[in-house]
Amino acid sequence: MQRVTVLPDVIVVSAAGVGGGSLIYANTLYEPPAEFFADRRWSGITDWQRELAPCYAQASRMLGVVRQPSITPTDRVIRDVAEDMGVRDSFVRAPVGVFFGTPGHRVPDPYFGGAGPDRSGCTQCGDCLIGCRIGAKNRLDLNYLHLAERAGATVHPETEVTALRPTGGGRRWEVSAGSQLFRCDQVVLAAGVPARPATPVVS
Repeated sequence: MQRVTVLPDVIVVSAAGVGGGSLIYANTLYEPPAEFFADRRWSGITDWQRELAPCYAQASRMLGVVRQPSITPTDRVIRDVAEDMGVRDSFVRAPVGVFFGTPGHRVPDPYFGGAGPDRSGCTQCGDCLIGCRIGAKNRLDLNYLHLAERAGATVHPETEVTALRPTGGGRRWEVSAGSQLFRCDQVVLAAGVPARPATPVVS
């Protein structure tokens, strides 16, 4: 689903798809450095680096994080600038969620012991931000959602939720989506479309 929204000072092009923002993210998957976790604004709450370490490890495994193997012309410029500034060691290849393999060559699932879909090696075409026509980009429809469907879950694309109500003393939920009613134990809310009234140009 795609939409162009006209606001007083900006035009917002938004879209929704099975896989959410992972369909168009830039593939870069950095883990914050130690000083981020030590920031005094939140470090007193808990040891965030230790607390979140299992989460980063799981996300890295599911998204197949590797270092970008090649050096692009842009990389060379950034590396040269870092060297000129005397911080050559600060230049590193980005950690990305991409299957490289043999460019354009399709192979059986390389991540989940055959439980995932076939994948194709990255051709480095640079179209990551608008999706991946090759099948190399690691996104939710190729890992979590694919595995959930394989385990028996049903994905309902192009379904607009109109109401969410707690039931059973707050232990269960009812989710209304048009004429459909879903009942479940857990609900995850995740959205990224403009919330204020606007004029739709394309729907």
